[in-house]
This record gives sequence, structure tokens and C-alpha cells, in this order.
Amino acid sequence: MGVASYYLGSYQQSINYHLDQLEIVKELGNKELTSSILINIGNVFQSQGNYDLALKYYQHSLEINREIGNQSREAKCYSNLGATFHYLSQIDNAIYHNKLSLNLAREINDFAQQAVALRNLGCTYESLGKYQEAKDFYEEDLALTNKIGDRHGEAQCLGNIGNIYQALGEFDYAINFHEQSLIINRELGIRLGETRSLTNLGVAYRSLQQYEKAIQHHQESLKISQEIGNYQEEGTVLLNLANVYLSTQDYNKEYEYLELALKIFQQIDNLRGQAYVLGSLGVACRNLGQQEKAIEYVQKQFILADKIDDSRLKGVALTHKGSLMLYQNNLSQSKEALLQAVNIWESLRIGLNHDVDKVSLFNTQTDAYFLLQKVLVAQNKYCEALEISERSRARALFESIKIISTELSTQSHLQKVEELPNINKLTETAVNHSATVVEYSIIDPDILYIWVIKPSGELIFRNVDLNPLLEDDTSLREISREMQQRLDAGSWLEDASNFSQQLYDCLIQPITDLLPKNSDELVIFIPQHELFLVPFSALQNKTGEFLIERYTILIAPSIQILELTREQKERIRLKTKSNALVVGNPKMPIIPFSKPQKPLKPLPHSKQEAEEIATILNTEAITGSKATKTYIKQLLPKASLIHLATHGLLDLFDELGIPGAIAFAPSNGDSGFLNSSEILNLNLSADLVVLSACNSGRGVITNDGILGLSRCFLIAGVSSLIVSLWEVSDNSTKLLMIKFYENLQNEMNKAQALRQAMLSVMEEYRNCPQMWAAFTLIGEV
Repeated sequence: MGVASYYLGSYQQSINYHLDQLEIVKELGNKELTSSILINIGNVFQSQGNYDLALKYYQHSLEINREIGNQSREAKCYSNLGATFHYLSQIDNAIYHNKLSLNLAREINDFAQQAVALRNLGCTYESLGKYQEAKDFYEEDLALTNKIGDRHGEAQCLGNIGNIYQALGEFDYAINFHEQSLIINRELGIRLGETRSLTNLGVAYRSLQQYEKAIQHHQESLKISQEIGNYQEEGTVLLNLANVYLSTQDYNKEYEYLELALKIFQQIDNLRGQAYVLGSLGVACRNLGQQEKAIEYVQKQFILADKIDDSRLKGVALTHKGSLMLYQNNLSQSKEALLQAVNIWESLRIGLNHDVDKVSLFNTQTDAYFLLQKVLVAQNKYCEALEISERSRARALFESIKIISTELSTQSHLQKVEELPNINKLTETAVNHSATVVEYSIIDPDILYIWVIKPSGELIFRNVDLNPLLEDDTSLREISREMQQRLDAGSWLEDASNFSQQLYDCLIQPITDLLPKNSDELVIFIPQHELFLVPFSALQNKTGEFLIERYTILIAPSIQILELTREQKERIRLKTKSNALVVGNPKMPIIPFSKPQKPLKPLPHSKQEAEEIATILNTEAITGSKATKTYIKQLLPKASLIHLATHGLLDLFDELGIPGAIAFAPSNGDSGFLNSSEILNLNLSADLVVLSACNSGRGVITNDGILGLSRCFLIAGVSSLIVSLWEVSDNSTKLLMIKFYENLQNEMNKAQALRQAMLSVMEEYRNCPQMWAAFTLIGEV
């Protein structure tokens, strides 16, 4: 009766049955059955969002199962604990317990429990936005369920994989998997599974803006959940229907379904469900112009989130409140709420060990940072707004580099970097670099903020109206992507030049009066989002002058990162002697997954490039079959300068989900590809790494910067890199790189040397920026 009530969504009734059962079983002294009941009670509390009580019952069951030696149920307890920690956003704990469950289930050959642990791990990684890893877990789960003939588990797996494709925006694939899941659920007569498959299809169709189909599937799902009396599912479907009407801007219908969902969740005492719906009701009321009611709902959401101690929901509620207060022009209360939200988001990231996990979680938390910048700008607090802008970018990268720098540095005089951005520190960085620092923040499609810090430390703020772009049915982000793609395709005069001038008008023209007059003086650009794809050197004004002709350019992920790379440069200067490693055109490895198998194309100009650069640097180039990954990997930590002229592959992902790999010669069963994870684990002491390869500066665009090779090298300990933004020409790259090193030998700094090398190649290829503008300097000069 307790289990039946649970599946019907009658949670309090379920708990009552289980507690009565528990009293009887205690009298009988049956520990086996006691542990089972405790798990069932924990399941009910978990479904209600009462996670502390769920943890208590699961932990009690775990202790009993350890005592009586029931390893199968012990593994089950671990996975239940992992799932609960996942809901509490304690990601490391969630992964740890699910892996305990998986390992124990493998030891005892419990395939069903292995499948559950894999499914839970997939859900956790999916919540982090690590979709490839989540998909890998789900596919392993699917293989296991097929092996043991678990058709119900197969349906769940197919639905989970469909959700991954949904998150990746591949809606046709998502629909395909959800339809397969629906067929199995109908064949088995599992009506709860059927309603979930229909719900997933409704969500997918909403994403495709096929709202009638979305409503149709949700209504069918709603009918089944009401017929079987599953209140939990009914509330979820009502919430999804409300979301469809939000998309169609039918706010009255949205509000109607949200109220119904709230009543359902109140009926089954699901506090977490209530909290989610209350936040949505707040947004709905704002859209209906009912501001006071909106704030009342959001405040109730926060109270409930606080009651169940769900930090993530508290952050969501505070962000909603901050947005509503900003809408009402109540700037002081908006600022207070948004600062609290930001502090909560940052506290959640503290428990994560891996850079990629922090990045993935941060991608879900950015609204509060952008809203807070708007509030502070509205209050004319431009310095504070810059501090929040810095807190909204490259924080995970900053923490990762800081850890490495602290571990590697034994120099007590190296400056300690403050944890949070401080305006005095930020302006001091510009002074220390003798540079003009330009930081961009795309707040909304129609708003761009620009901060300029002069070499004197003076800070100036500019607000750029992007509405003219929106009126032309485009955006700053779209133009940034388009320019990079057209240059990659070798198309300049036809259309890329138009995008270049549009970007110049948005990014440079508003601040030309603040930029240096002397072309040898340094300008450091701090991009954001797709602006990392912009080849600033190739931005062109209306007279046809390129930006590189007027300024010496450096790129950095944030101002704080500049301070860290400066410290890394000082550490390297004190620690290492000049020792250049130059690699060119290794014997190429086999292209992964190629059928039939074939190696990457050789790069003959890269061999010449490496040999001439090696001569300039008074060393010997490593080329051909000698340039094995195994050999080069041993040499990398010892080098003070690293030049790698080979292929870079953007579509190879490591086990952490970071894109990018560098091709070297294969050897002794080794593929020859040095991937991002391997780079992260190197303790490097190079002042400069030049990745003379295609797409070496690209990767996954996140709110924390570009996730790819350049990030990994910075974390591994280097102070500066030169990387490319597209597929570069072998011949023109050779000319540019040789000229760059000649300029370095003539005592130019790295930024000046790269600028002059670009200008030299430009003399021959002026109207072909794809031949000279692909490379960008990141980090230190």
C-alpha cells in the first residue's frame, strides 16, 4: 500500500503506511525488511523535495545493509544518496556516491544496479552541461538494460538520451528517441512511463516552436496522469503546459495552469515543486503587470527554498526578486537581492574540484550577474559594475591558475592575488602593464557595456546602443560568429569585410578617443562570449584601415587573469633558463574514426617553419617520426619557449569534455594525439607557447571564456600563448611565424613582434586577412 500510494503521488499516505509497517517489522526484528522500508520512506521524502530527511533514511538503511552484508542493497543506498546529493547541488558528493554504487554493483555483478548508478551519473553530468559525458553514461546504461532484457530501463535510457539531444538543440534526434521510449512504454503498458515520454515530446516540440503539437502531447500526458492518479506527474505536466503558453505570450493561460500546478504540489506536500511554480507565478504576474503580486510569489518561493535548504532555489528566487525590483526601478532592493544571489552561486562552486564542472555550473547562473551590472550602471556605479563584470567571467579559470601558481611558486615576494575583484586592483593591473585595458560586457541583445582603463589607472565607462543591429535582424553575437566563419572560408571581399566594419562600429568607434595615439602602446581587449571569436586585428574602419595598423593588441579572458599571468611570468623568469622546444610537421597520426583509416595530411611548410625558427632560436627542430607524442610530452615541462607547428583538431574531446588535441607522431600503440586533459596535467614553465595550428584558439564558448587548448595551457602554467581562430594557410603561417621570431630577436615584446609580423605579411596579402589575422596573443607581453 505504501509503494502503491507513492506511485500514485499520495506521498503523505505513503509515508503513513510505511511508518506503520516499520513499527511491525521492528517488533519482528527483521533487519532485511527494515532496510527496504527505510529506502521506501527516503524515496517519498526525496520526491517531496525534503532532502535532509531522505538522506537520513537512506543513511540509516545503508548502515543496516553494511551490518547484515547485503551488498546489493548497499549499492542501492549509495545510488539513492547520490541522487539526493544531486538534487541538493552537492555535485562532488553526488558523483562520489554514485561511483561507489557503480563499483560495488560491478563487483557483485548486479547489472540492474549498475544501470541505475550509470543513469544517475548521467543525470548529474547532464545538469552540469557536460552532455558528452552524460550521453556516454546513458549509452552504457542502455547497453546494460538491453543485456539483461530490462525493457522498462531501456525506455528510460532512450528518454534520457533524447533529453541530451534536446539540451544540445538537436530536436529531431530528441524526438526520435522520445518516440522510441513512448513505443516501449505503450507496449509494456507502463502508463507512468508513457506520460513521461509524452511530456518529453511536448518539451521538444515547444523548443521547435511547434506549439500546437506541444500542447497536444502535454494534454495527452495530463489525461493519463489524471487517470492513474499520479499527482506528481500531473503537477509536472501542468507546469510544462504553462511554459508553452509563456512561449506564446498567452500569460493568462500560463497563470491558469501554474495555479493548477501549485494546488497539485500543495496537495501532495511537494515543497520543491511548489517553490518552482511560485517563481514561475512571479514571472507570470510581472508579465501581466501585477507587480505586487509577482513580488509576493517570489518571496514565498524564497521562504520555501529556505525551508528545504535548497541553495540553488534560493539563488533562483533572489534573481527573480532582483529582476522584479529592477523592473520597478527599486534599485537598492534589486542590488541587495542580486548580490545575495551572486554570493549563493559562488558558494555552490566552492565544492567543485574540476575546472570544467565549475564552468558548466556557472553557465546556468549568469542572469544575476548581468542584472546586477544593469542595476549598478543605473546607479552610475561604474566601478562596482566592472567588479561584477569581472566576477561574471573567467572565475573558474582564475581559481584553477591560482591553485597551480600557488603550488609551483616558492617565491614569497610574489604578490598574492585577492579572491574577489577589487577596483583598485583592476586599475593597478592596467598601470602595471602600461596598457589601455578594454573590457566588454554584452548585457542584453540591445546593450553593450564597455569599460576602458587607461595606463594612468583612470576608468571611463561607455554604454553602446545595439538596437540598430536588432532592427537589421541581427545581433553582435551573430556578427562575431559570421565574421569568423567567413574568414575561415576565405571570404573577405564578398561579405566578411562588411561584418568587420560593423564590429568596428560597435566595439571600437565608441572608444576611439580613449585609445592610445602611439601604435607601439599596448591595448588589451577583454572579450566576452562570441567576442572571443573576433579577430580584433582585422577590424576595419570606414577608411579601410585595419585595427592592427593603429594598435598593438593583446587578448585576455579577464583583468584578474592578467595579474595571474604576470605572476606566472615572474615565476618562470626566476626558475628557468632559456630552453626552446620547436616541433614541426611530425609524422601524422591516423584521423580518429576515419573509415577507411587514413592519416592527417602532412604540412611541408610547417617543417620548413620549424627548421628556420629553430635556427633563429639556436636549437634543433624536432620533425617527422622523431616528434612522437611520448617524446614531446617529456620535453614540454622543461621548455621555456614552445613552438608547435602541426595539426590542431577541434572536434576531439577528452574525458572531461574539453575539445581540442594536438597531433604528434604515433608510437608504441599511442595514437599520437595530445588532448586537453593531458595538457592540464603538465607542470609547464614556458613563458610562451605558440600553437601554429588550425583552430587552436577555439573551443566551446562559455560564460567563463573559451573551453579549449588555450585555457588548458594557461592552467598548466604558461604565461602567454599565440593561437589561431580558424584554419590557417600553411605557407602564410610559415612567413608570419618566422618574421615573429625575427622580431623577438630584435628585442620587441611579444605583442609588438606579432603586430609587425602581421604587417609584413599584410604587405603581400592586404585584402586577405585570413592569411595574416588568424593568430592572437593571449596573456603576457
